[in-house]
Amino acid sequence: MFTSYGQQWASHDWLHEKYVRSAGTFTFVGDGVSLSGTVSRKDIVKADADGNGRVQGVITYAIASSGVTCQGPSNGTLTNFAISASVLAHCSDGSTLHGSLQERGVVFDDKGNVIGVTTAFSGTILMPAK
Repeated sequence: MFTSYGQQWASHDWLHEKYVRSAGTFTFVGDGVSLSGTVSRKDIVKADADGNGRVQGVITYAIASSGVTCQGPSNGTLTNFAISASVLAHCSDGSTLHGSLQERGVVFDDKGNVIGVTTAFSGTILMPAK
C-alpha cells in the first residue's frame, strides 16, 4: 500500500485533501471468478478530525492475468478514516465492474501515514453481449 497526498487545507472544522493517491494489490474471488492485480485510487477527501466525511475519486484495477484495465468513479463516505464507496469501472475488454467496497481495516505508521488497508468488495462483472 502506498499513499501520497497532494493539496491539503483546513476550512472551519473540515480537512480538505485533493489528489490523495494510493496504490496496492487486490484479489477478488467468488462464484468461479478469481482476479488479482494492482489497484490505484486518486481521491478528493473532506473529513473532520475523527476521519468522518466524504470521498470522491477514480479507481483503477489492472488485472495481472489478462492485462485488462478497469477504471471509473468511486464515491462514498469516510468513517473513522475507512472508505465505503460504490464502484462503476469500465474495462478495456468491454466489461464493466460494478459494486461496492468497504475498507475493513486501515493501518497507520507512527507518523500517521496509511501503510495498509484491507478492503472487502461485493459486486459483479458484466460481460459485453457477443
